[in-house]
Amino acid sequence: MIISFSCANKTDKRTDNSVQIDSVDSKTDRVEKSEIESTQKILKDTLSTREFAQLILEDKVKPSDNEETFRCLEKLMSENKAEREYYFKVYRKISLQADGALSEVLGGYIKTFFELNPDFCISQFTALDTTEQNILIDNIAYEFYASGIDYQTDIDAYFNKTNENLKITSSKSKQTLIEIKSKVTNRVAEISD
Repeated sequence: MIISFSCANKTDKRTDNSVQIDSVDSKTDRVEKSEIESTQKILKDTLSTREFAQLILEDKVKPSDNEETFRCLEKLMSENKAEREYYFKVYRKISLQADGALSEVLGGYIKTFFELNPDFCISQFTALDTTEQNILIDNIAYEFYASGIDYQTDIDAYFNKTNENLKITSSKSKQTLIEIKSKVTNRVAEISD
């Protein structure tokens, strides 16, 4: 049984609808509504972003378009390298489970993260399986699709800036970046048709 509570808007306010719990235990079917709400409140009031992220990684909490999930994604922009790497794992898990509104939100986070950390993203991209690579490409592509009909200009400017941010300028890194740009461009063209 899946019990879902989510908020539609990303705000700084905490709401009673901000945590989503997944349970595979059939005993949950017998839990009273008030007990579930009490559990939601306890989780919401006591979990740090790191603890919430760990629950996502352990499949104990289902990511949703809520404050807790957004805070995990915001940690991708951390100045701490270890923290960025940890939250990239969380992004990967979220991206595999995301649908609807959360999928739409992922694009902005990963597009910015990729531009600011191209070396890390390129190394991670080559290690991802095909499904995860396609999800990452889709996340970025939908951001460009949303920018309008002149998306190619935006894509070119974005990848030029991303290329400037490369610290490891090996031919392999540059080639991978060119491949990613090509895949993003092709995906935006597919979406536009």
